[in-house]
Amino acid sequence: MKYIFLLLVFFNAVLLLWGFSVSDTQDSLGKQVALYNQKDIESLVLLTASDLEDRVVDMKQTVAATQLEVGNKTTPESCYFVGSFKVKRNAEKLRDEFAWISLDASIAVLPGSQKYWAVYPVTGVWESSLKKLAKLKAKGVKDLWLISDGVDRGVISLGIFDEANNAKRRLDELREIMAGAIVIARKEAEYRVRLKTNDSLNSIKAYFGRQRSKLKKSILTIAC
Repeated sequence: MKYIFLLLVFFNAVLLLWGFSVSDTQDSLGKQVALYNQKDIESLVLLTASDLEDRVVDMKQTVAATQLEVGNKTTPESCYFVGSFKVKRNAEKLRDEFAWISLDASIAVLPGSQKYWAVYPVTGVWESSLKKLAKLKAKGVKDLWLISDGVDRGVISLGIFDEANNAKRRLDELREIMAGAIVIARKEAEYRVRLKTNDSLNSIKAYFGRQRSKLKKSILTIAC
């Protein structure tokens, strides 16, 4: 009888514990929230070929409108002349410098003004020009140099003048020392760098800094 009583107590205790466990599980399940809202789920729709073409056209129009809007905000291009050079190679160096920083630069050749060149022309071989140059220097003639290459090789230059009278005056000074000097009228080409950019004039000037103020002052705005 004693054992039956103990068995009944044990059985009731098990039932009590099982009841608590079921109650906690129900409370836990009741507190869980769905990860998505069933009403917000978009159903999948099968598109026809015509519908797909219409959507592609809409996308292209949207992209084109965006590109047009961006293009309208771009700063308009401006063109400038930079530098003024008598030697083409010097202009090419500046052009290459601009090209190195990805700017659109090219060489523009402008007709120069009339100049007057006082010279002793070539009268023989190279050695003859060397002897003539040495003789002029020995007699105290200054401001002269011997052209050592190009089509004028062997010519002794006495100076380039803006006015013909000044060139003739130079010849008169040397007539008693050595005859044979002449004046050649010629137009010297002027080489400039043509720059096409979206940058402002102040930006171009700032690029040269203080060290190259001559180039900074040479900048001219021109039509593109």
